[in-house]
Amino acid sequence: MGLTSKWLLAFAYTGAYLSLFVVAMQQHVITAMTPYITSDFSSHSLIPVISQMAFIILGIVSLAVSRLVDLWGLAQGFGIMVLATILGLLLMMFCRSIEMYTAAVVIHEIGYGGILYTLLVFVTQNAKFKYRPLAIGFTKWKVRGTSSCVESQNEQVKGGVIGILIRYLKDFDVVGIFLTCVGLILFLLPFNLAATGLNVLVALYEYFIAPSKFLPFELLRDRVVWGACLSVCGVYTSLFCWFSYFTSHLQVVHDMGIGEAGYLANTNYVGTGVAAVVAGICMRYLGRARTTTLAALTIYTLGTGMMIHFTSSGSSSAIGGIIASQVLISLSAGIHAVGANIGALDGASQSTLSMRLALVYLSSMIGSSIALAISGAIWTNTLPGRLASNLAGLGLTSEEETSIYGSLIVQLSYDIGTPVREAIIRSYRGVFRILMTVATATSVVSWVGALMMRDITASDRDAKEEESELEQPHQIRGDTVNVSEK
Repeated sequence: MGLTSKWLLAFAYTGAYLSLFVVAMQQHVITAMTPYITSDFSSHSLIPVISQMAFIILGIVSLAVSRLVDLWGLAQGFGIMVLATILGLLLMMFCRSIEMYTAAVVIHEIGYGGILYTLLVFVTQNAKFKYRPLAIGFTKWKVRGTSSCVESQNEQVKGGVIGILIRYLKDFDVVGIFLTCVGLILFLLPFNLAATGLNVLVALYEYFIAPSKFLPFELLRDRVVWGACLSVCGVYTSLFCWFSYFTSHLQVVHDMGIGEAGYLANTNYVGTGVAAVVAGICMRYLGRARTTTLAALTIYTLGTGMMIHFTSSGSSSAIGGIIASQVLISLSAGIHAVGANIGALDGASQSTLSMRLALVYLSSMIGSSIALAISGAIWTNTLPGRLASNLAGLGLTSEEETSIYGSLIVQLSYDIGTPVREAIIRSYRGVFRILMTVATATSVVSWVGALMMRDITASDRDAKEEESELEQPHQIRGDTVNVSEK
């Protein structure tokens, strides 16, 4: 049944935002505890690898979720993602190895990302175009061609269960999704040559063979979509170059507790939410997605550049500079999220809206995965050498040096002011200077993408929406959209 009542729509929006609050709280706890869990398995350096696999699979699955939403409905897709989140949490409770924990994180991230995506599609498709910036802004608030429920067409399929299974395998393009996941994982984890050939195979399979393509080639020809996706990819690449090790840096270098480090790291989420809402209100009346995105990138580049100095500085005021930098980064990230998403929706029909949002989401996950590959490579190839150099002459055995590298708990066991702790701090500062320099440099990609977007004013946007409504007077927003009508 469609949402024909404004009260029901308001109730559904409230439930959506409460859901965002709950899953964000879960995510913040997992983020804060991951360094300790990996350290318990002497694998502190593997933090990016765990998140990287999760982001790769989540980004590809978002396209499958888009297809699932079109075939089954948002409510059904949302329910499946909730089950995935619960399953991931249960596996975390009983994990006994780093491999099992990685699998649990991957499953939980798929559910978490799927929930965010389905709720984003829900609030966007049930809002008029001029209100979409505000709706998208609210979906970014995390303290920490469907509507609410699309009626699926239960067509008769010959062949019984086997026929139904074959049909869904084709509809969801399982082969294409599998090839893409494997190709990206092989490319980003070991950087070997086999991945290049497999990624070419993915493109050829999708273009010439796949009966139901999950890669939307018609949208990939749109310059606006490319620009928005490239800009989002660049921001996430820059952000996750350093974010995985940020709480560890705060605890080791600045002697913060896990709670304090978590609060500072989560400044990103709170600030992003506040800025996204404000940006949504402004874009409601002004429009100008490209201008908004470029303004956000100016602030973001400034904040990231400031982090180069303050994360490697030994002055007592460094923590204040880090806090100021985090405020700038979080505010700019919220503004950028609204601008890029609205830019991607420029010219979108109701039938392509969910796929456009899925492509933007996929771009963010690909950017995150690339960044995690970069940060993991820098960390594993730089920190051991710096530790060996700075710890030389302190009388530690090679086993003790290895345990320091592999465990945050061991690093924190040495008191501030002791020679060993000071050597660890110098090593962290040197590595973070490299990470933040790379993060600042990669933000250039976002600027290129933003310049490819169009800059539509609010008056042009409203005129386009009125014209669209006149052409399709039979469609009532909030009513159930039948898949066959798409």
